[in-house]
Amino acid sequence: MSKRDTRSVVGSATLLLEAITIALAIPFALRSEITERGWFIGLCVAAIALAVVATALMRRTVGVALGWSVQVLIFAASVLVPALISLAIVFTALWVTALWVANRVRKARQ
Repeated sequence: MSKRDTRSVVGSATLLLEAITIALAIPFALRSEITERGWFIGLCVAAIALAVVATALMRRTVGVALGWSVQVLIFAASVLVPALISLAIVFTALWVTALWVANRVRKARQ
């Protein structure tokens, strides 16, 4: 049985859950008073797309960099819809924790 890279597994799970949550949050956010709907939708779609691409590339360093980009985009979207700040904070904390745990597991396996 091959051991899968912990960063790949945990990071991918976190990013896919984040992409689903962002997609589900879009209709609710659009009900609020948004002056820049196009920017908001664009940021969310870009974050979802980057999360999916990053999931596929999590075994490489570029996947982690794209994962960080997703976090930045969600914080940018939360400027337009302040209710999303809690989503941005929670998923950034999960992302940091996933990378930290994966690093600890990798060190323990060596």
